[in-house]
Amino acid sequence: MTEFVIRLFLCISARATVRRSAASIFCCFLWVSAGNTTELKFGYAGTLCPVVCNLKEDGQAGFMPDILRTIGGPDGVTIKVVDLPKARLLKELKRGTVDFLLLPPAAVQRVKLLTTAVPAAYYTIGVLRRRDHAFRFTGPESLKQVTWGVVSGERWRGPYQRHIEENRGRGVFVIFGDNAYARLVEMVVKGRVDVVMNYAEMLERKRRHSSSADLLTVDRTRIFGNHVPLFLAFDPDGPAKRWAAFFTDGLRRIIRNGQLADILKAYEIVDWGTTVSTHTRD
Repeated sequence: MTEFVIRLFLCISARATVRRSAASIFCCFLWVSAGNTTELKFGYAGTLCPVVCNLKEDGQAGFMPDILRTIGGPDGVTIKVVDLPKARLLKELKRGTVDFLLLPPAAVQRVKLLTTAVPAAYYTIGVLRRRDHAFRFTGPESLKQVTWGVVSGERWRGPYQRHIEENRGRGVFVIFGDNAYARLVEMVVKGRVDVVMNYAEMLERKRRHSSSADLLTVDRTRIFGNHVPLFLAFDPDGPAKRWAAFFTDGLRRIIRNGQLADILKAYEIVDWGTTVSTHTRD
């Protein structure tokens, strides 16, 4: 009979299972053996493809699940993506419903979380518009010149959120329901909305998949910074050091061996591995 080594942790939401008859252990134990798996829950808000996609609709899981599974797979670590409202992400991390999040430095510092030492991803905010609409984004004031299409429930920071609240129904068109961004893209094509703003790679993907792709363009901006790093963030009250180190080592490994570049290529994203060293955290 296989000998198992049991390591007791502080109670975490990560589920450890071992294929030994039908037995399974949850929350507080990690079974270390040949053939065992550990499930970690990655909390994310919605499906902002290509970061996290709907496998059935998009045909891909998203580059973030692919990165995490590439890192965890060899060590028997499986990843479950848990879709949560953005406002609940930090609460569920503290409650242990999820094990880690993907956050920018500002959010990490605000709530004092432990993170990977290198970024897991990057983002830049983009502006999608018709090519024949000569709009140049220069900041929140420039949005007064256009009709901005936004998705219900999303909140922006500072002057952008104020602009939404003050101009809703006039210079701001709020859309509800499923496939909101795909619908907004088509509204831009038809001239009902002038601009849509969000993660540039997501907008570019929506543009490419539009039947009117040639009529559209995505301008990259410096809203909240250019090429902003995103880190895997863990609750420091749990086994955060272990998992932060695990994923830090894994990220460095897939950068070195080219696996990161291969994953990003599948989503038509330029490899950011060469810029990771400039955003290393202590």
